[in-house]
Amino acid sequence: MRRDVAIDGSEMPAYGNGQRHLFDGAWNVRTARENESVHAVALLDATRARGFAAETCAMDKGYHLATVYDACEDRNCRPIITLRPPRT
Repeated sequence: MRRDVAIDGSEMPAYGNGQRHLFDGAWNVRTARENESVHAVALLDATRARGFAAETCAMDKGYHLATVYDACEDRNCRPIITLRPPRT
């Protein structure tokens, strides 16, 4: 427990109601225009800040980037990432 984590972006329907409630929670919400991989390192750092010593981190092929691999390894965390198929 507390050694294996997973990171993934998910679609989330949004409904505007004119209210703006702010809260101090663990959600990291962005628009679909942003590549989710740029948030992986910050999320991994946040888990460590909360006392989780992640040894592995599972992610989908959207995170298959050298920067993500390197950042995980720099934090002594083994990245487990689905490989992208080669382009033909």
